[in-house]
Amino acid sequence: MVFADQLRINFYEGKKLIVKREDSAYSEFSKLEGGSLYLDLGNEKDRAILQILMNSGTITLEGLRYRIIEREFVIDGTALFISVEEIKD
Repeated sequence: MVFADQLRINFYEGKKLIVKREDSAYSEFSKLEGGSLYLDLGNEKDRAILQILMNSGTITLEGLRYRIIEREFVIDGTALFISVEEIKD
């Protein structure tokens, strides 16, 4: 199977797409573009980010902590959908 050089990653809480919040203190550092994170699989740093996403049980998006519930690749290898639930402290 041949994979694309770019991988689009979307994060969902239930059926709701998590999008970049412009009012967030984290928005200036966020790699989210709208509701997607784009990784260049030819870039070592982006491959490291993907590896962390695949091996982690929790992530922080836009300053909120989430537990990763499920990961699903699109069949052609161009997208990864990650289902999460917010961790309430």
